[in-house]
Amino acid sequence: MKKTLLAALLAGAVMTSGTRAATVVPSGSAAIGDIILGFQDTAQNIDYLVDLGPLNNLQTLLSTGVNLGSDLTTAFGASWASDANLYFGLFGINSGKSSVWASTLSGNSAFPVRVSGALSTTLQHYNTMVGAFNTIGTRLSTGVQLNGASGLSFQSWTGNSPTAVGTTAFAVYNQSLEAGVAANQTLDFYQTGNSGGSSQAIYNAANGVISLSSSGVLSAVPEPSTYALAGLGALLVIIAYRRNTKNAKNA
Repeated sequence: MKKTLLAALLAGAVMTSGTRAATVVPSGSAAIGDIILGFQDTAQNIDYLVDLGPLNNLQTLLSTGVNLGSDLTTAFGASWASDANLYFGLFGINSGKSSVWASTLSGNSAFPVRVSGALSTTLQHYNTMVGAFNTIGTRLSTGVQLNGASGLSFQSWTGNSPTAVGTTAFAVYNQSLEAGVAANQTLDFYQTGNSGGSSQAIYNAANGVISLSSSGVLSAVPEPSTYALAGLGALLVIIAYRRNTKNAKNA
């Protein structure tokens, strides 16, 4: 009985939120307000899009990890993890433009919103990309692959990425929307309104950066300090348990 209680206490000390099962949104079912995970290979001109659903679905997915390895191999080749031209990022906006979600390279400050009216263009181009996810492209097990001419248009991630020359959609944010896969870079993730200056960190060093493993698993990875706090919590639980057991014996 005591061992069972101790195990339960330890589990409670290290348990993380968001344990419900979640899945990515299947091709053809993307909706405005969904957060899109985009990969682009700037040399091959290939995009790979995954619809991670609304924010709460994203958070559940990242708490358990979503394996994209098979699709990444199909889209970019077996050496995708060491491809210096491969980048990834996240972006989403709701229909009312009152909430916008976007990644930024870990360690940067929250992204700014630019001039008034810019989000109308952003929403229009984001809507084009969502439409492409639903209607065109090569269907992979987890997402949609877009390449060729579509890889240069607003139907694709490349067309909307701030690193794509001559575009205005995602460029309402700073130029670090993406992270380099081969460089093992990670992403912070923010939510902001349409007026700027109100960015809220959803993922960052304090609560876990967004990481892609070499096997293709996307997840939120706690910083070392987070593990230390979890370990401290577990230690305190053990001390409290032993103290209570000792007091019970002496009573």
